[in-house]
Amino acid sequence: MVVQQSRQRGSIYVLTLLTVAAVGSMVLIGVSVRTATSAESTITENINANNDGVVSAAEFAIAKIVSDENWVTNAQKGAVFSDFTLGDRSYSSTVVDADTLATPTDDSESYRITITSSNGVASESARFELQCEKFDYKKYLENLGAEAYWPMDEDPKTSKADDPIGHRDGEFLDPNIVGTGTNEEGGQVPVFANSGDHLETPYDSAYQDDTQGTVSFWMYFTGDNFIPYGVFGQKFETGGYANVAMMLMNGVLTVYMDDSGSFSYSRFAWTMSKVISNSQWHHVAMTWGPAGVTIYVDGTQVGKNSALTEYWDTKNTSSGEQPVTIGGCYQPTPGTQPFIGFEGSIARFSILADQLDAATIAELAATKPDAAQMVLVEESWAPVFE
Repeated sequence: MVVQQSRQRGSIYVLTLLTVAAVGSMVLIGVSVRTATSAESTITENINANNDGVVSAAEFAIAKIVSDENWVTNAQKGAVFSDFTLGDRSYSSTVVDADTLATPTDDSESYRITITSSNGVASESARFELQCEKFDYKKYLENLGAEAYWPMDEDPKTSKADDPIGHRDGEFLDPNIVGTGTNEEGGQVPVFANSGDHLETPYDSAYQDDTQGTVSFWMYFTGDNFIPYGVFGQKFETGGYANVAMMLMNGVLTVYMDDSGSFSYSRFAWTMSKVISNSQWHHVAMTWGPAGVTIYVDGTQVGKNSALTEYWDTKNTSSGEQPVTIGGCYQPTPGTQPFIGFEGSIARFSILADQLDAATIAELAATKPDAAQMVLVEESWAPVFE
């Protein structure tokens, strides 16, 4: 079997079957090609037909794996596809962890697939192995200058949110929301439901006088279009106005940024039209700095305020350190600023040191954080004799 490998942005598993060689070697043990009688000739014909059937089953299995966004989860069912019959031939499949030979789990990295084709009195089986190679999203962000990164991919009911880059480990206020959803690549994500279940990440002195930078994350919104929601933010100081806030209402994203602890209507940037669709994953980025505040969705600029050159500048006051909240923010208003939550999922949240340009943001949006490719283990194709 020859398999071509390639990385294609936006694709979960990249695996294309080109040819399957040495099919003639897959014969039932103890049966040779004999033509002495018509009965024996029929058996031989069935065997040869099943050779082709095994190849077809392998192609079908690989096609199923390539198109399965939740392969890691579905592989735990023990089969690539359900048994079926086509014409006078039946097909079946099994999958196990290639290292343990047990049913695959979330931790499995290699898979052994066995496929069988049966036709009358003849039956043929073959197996091959696939290795899952996951994309190193953390390293990718580090190369872009990430200062902090919260994958938010913890196992269900975990309270701690790990930051493997900046080590500003956060806390989920409601661990019951953690790991209850998946993204397009099958990676675990939290599912927020109200204003009391957001993620709080700790204050850091690096936020003071942070004159430029980029925020990047993935978002899946499921709430009411006519209610304002908080995406992320941070207060200037306890009891003060918002330093930074991103809000969502009716598909429109609004950003507020102020480095003085006051309120001004000139401190907003927003998108002019609906840019976030319900029940759909979007990549969202916000940059700030000398070029102003710019908002991007799915790699495209959708909002900008060139005059908004405020800093990300929060203070560590005697009355308390200010966390960055993800899944909620304080709504900027001239008077009282209420905390508003989020409904849906936010994940793979990072803060980068530089104000990235449009081309880099487009590349960032096209890079799937949990992407993986399934690679055929060399020389793993083999007949199975039972």
